[in-house]
Amino acid sequence: MTQHRTMGTAGFTLVEMMVTVAVGIILIAIAVPAYSSLVSNSRLDTTTQSISMAYRMARSEAVKKTTAIEVRPVNADWNQGVEVWQVTPSTLIWSAGAPAQGVTLSVNVPSAAASTQIRVTANGSVSTSQQITVTSSTLNQTRTLCVRPSGALTDGDC
Repeated sequence: MTQHRTMGTAGFTLVEMMVTVAVGIILIAIAVPAYSSLVSNSRLDTTTQSISMAYRMARSEAVKKTTAIEVRPVNADWNQGVEVWQVTPSTLIWSAGAPAQGVTLSVNVPSAAASTQIRVTANGSVSTSQQITVTSSTLNQTRTLCVRPSGALTDGDC
C-alpha cells in the first residue's frame, strides 16, 4: 500500500501580508504625530527647567556665599546657553548648553543696562521683576517665569 503525503501550506499568502503591512502603516501614521508632539513638549520642559535651575542655583549661591551672583547668557545670547557667575571674584559656577532644537529663550529685564543678566544680591533678591520666556516654535507654546523683586521664581507673567 502506498501512502501519499499531502504538502501543507506554510507561510502567508500575499493578501495576508498586504493586510498586515497596511495595518502597520496605519498604526505608524497615528503614532508619529503624537510622538512628535511628545518630543517637542519634552524639549520645552527641559529648557524651562534648565533656566529655572540656573536661577535657583544662583539665588542659593548668593545667599550661601553672601555675594552677588549673576545668571548670564553665553556670548550675550540666551539661545547659546546659560551661565551662573559669581560677580566678585569673577568665577563661573555652572553652565548649560543651548536650548533644545525648536525652543527659544528670552529674558526681559526692564533696565536696558542690565539686559544681559539677572543679578541676584547677597540676600537672594533682585532689583526689579524680570520675566523669562521660553517658546517652542514647533508647538506654538510659551512658558513664562517671573523673577520677583523678593527673589522668588514663579510661573506666569510678572
